[in-house]
Amino acid sequence: MKECTVTFIDYMDNYKFSIALVSHYTTVIGFDSGEGKTWMFDSVNRKQMAGELRIECEFPVIFSTVDSLERDLDLAERIVIITDEYTIVKSSAVMKKMNRSKHLILAITRAVIASVASPLDGIYKISVRSDSVFRVERMNHDHSLPLTRDIADADIIITESAFEKSEHQFLSGLCNLTGKHLEIVAAGGKDNIAKKLRSYTRIQPNARIIVFTDLGNISSQYRLLRKRCNENPNIRFFDYDCFEELLCEGTLFSQLDTFHDSVFDYVTPERYYEKKLECMTRNTPFSYRHRQPVLSLCYIMYCVMCDKMCSFSDDDKLRKLLDSDIGEALYQYFFGADSKRL
Repeated sequence: MKECTVTFIDYMDNYKFSIALVSHYTTVIGFDSGEGKTWMFDSVNRKQMAGELRIECEFPVIFSTVDSLERDLDLAERIVIITDEYTIVKSSAVMKKMNRSKHLILAITRAVIASVASPLDGIYKISVRSDSVFRVERMNHDHSLPLTRDIADADIIITESAFEKSEHQFLSGLCNLTGKHLEIVAAGGKDNIAKKLRSYTRIQPNARIIVFTDLGNISSQYRLLRKRCNENPNIRFFDYDCFEELLCEGTLFSQLDTFHDSVFDYVTPERYYEKKLECMTRNTPFSYRHRQPVLSLCYIMYCVMCDKMCSFSDDDKLRKLLDSDIGEALYQYFFGADSKRL
């Protein structure tokens, strides 16, 4: 995915740090007041104004306060806006305007703000070293939410989607197609995943669990899911931004070069891939609409099982659908030498 890196170079204290922006919102968190949240915002802003610090980025970078944020959001060219939680939560109208804007928001906060939707790679942790130098690193650098793309050793899969919708329908369909036996549990919403994890940790404490959820919009659930992982070391999260990314990235739809938007044009990567898949598959047998997330059977059946011939008819269709870094291990699991083929 495209990244936009913001680098802060401090001439006076001779240090620098960088933050990679991967979506509309990036959150930099100091969970406690002593961890430098306000200090970072005020200090970096002051040093830049004094010429003691330089900020490098492909887009202009500005600091916004309560008094300037609305005006800054009206700027025509895309910019990076650095602001703090007080400014963000002051007005719901401003929050809506931020969501609709083309600008990239770097929010420095004490904790995750529910209305700021950051992907897993867009949540950073800030602390201050003993020499008063800022230390900024991705929150999940320690793999507190362990990631994987290999489901070969899974006993249970929990999906964010509802029963027989989206990834639940897809994975269940591939199990039926190939004779694989997996317990696939539909959480029916991101808010229910932690409850399912707690329940299965209690009922089957040794079961290996893999969660399919939208990591492209995970910030509001991050702390609770991290707690569940601390309670159960057998939990893993499938490494993708969202289910639609998995379906987009294979070579099956590479001929449909009809989508040229940037991920920065959408409030989350999840929304970006939803729109991308909808546009790429429009007027095809694979037509997808996020608001009606029942998949076409073309995603989960061989072409020889269909009585219609189309431009996508191909004995290797499912291989091409999963022909990507994200889908490769899934293909090997379902269609490897031990899988039941037609």
